[in-house]
Amino acid sequence: MKKPDDYTIIPRDRFREIVWPLPVSNLLYVGPKTTKKLALLGVHTIGELAKLDEKIVLKWFGKVGFVLRAFANGEDKSRVAPEDFTAPIKSVGNSCTCPRDLNTDEDVKIMILLLSESVGARLMELGLCATGIEFSFSNHDFTGYGSRQCRIPYPTCLSQEIAGKAFELFKQAYGNWPAPLRKVGVRACALVTMDAPRQLSLDINGDKLDKLEHLEKTINRLRERYGNKIVQRAVMLTDPVLSRIDAKKDNTVHPEGVFNGGVSVSWGGYSTTIMA
Repeated sequence: MKKPDDYTIIPRDRFREIVWPLPVSNLLYVGPKTTKKLALLGVHTIGELAKLDEKIVLKWFGKVGFVLRAFANGEDKSRVAPEDFTAPIKSVGNSCTCPRDLNTDEDVKIMILLLSESVGARLMELGLCATGIEFSFSNHDFTGYGSRQCRIPYPTCLSQEIAGKAFELFKQAYGNWPAPLRKVGVRACALVTMDAPRQLSLDINGDKLDKLEHLEKTINRLRERYGNKIVQRAVMLTDPVLSRIDAKKDNTVHPEGVFNGGVSVSWGGYSTTIMA
């Protein structure tokens, strides 16, 4: 309230008096888009959000709406972590608001490849592999959004395999193109360590997977040293606007969940695992 050189004490018995009259945009995680949506509901202050009916919150904002409403009411029942606590990494993801609308499958394929290369590189840095993939999206005016998840037959950190599964999920979730997309995300979940045993089937060439991993690690080192464009897939040359994005360095990265690594938290009668 008095940044950056002062602090404000908010007593428990006076937080409604002090906090509730403030603009709702002052609340953590309430950005410009959420502020506009709340305004359509006649919600302009933190207090008005705190009093908003739970059914309306769920309908308009989904699960995250419960979190925002809880914050507005001064509620946080997440566990307090010890001082030396290090949150376990439960997922590695990357999302991007694109420089233009995505209108075709090829547009989405380019963005998924860029994001998957970022996710794969981070998995390798962490010594992890994914056994699950998630694709998320928002349409061109951010009024519609969603996600799809799937498990994969064996652990992987290869960007091409991550991208392939993410594209399949995109086709399942949005293949009929009801509207252009503007934001997409790829997340690797259900992580295991690279040295964990891998159950391969007869139609999977383990030696080939090893060679591909070594190749990808070499490419990642070249990109770290000389820049992201030193090695590019040919499809990136078809759209210089989208391909100029450095997904690993320039965009929203989700190496772990918020609230102590995505621990289970609850507000009122609602429980969930909040992830970044």
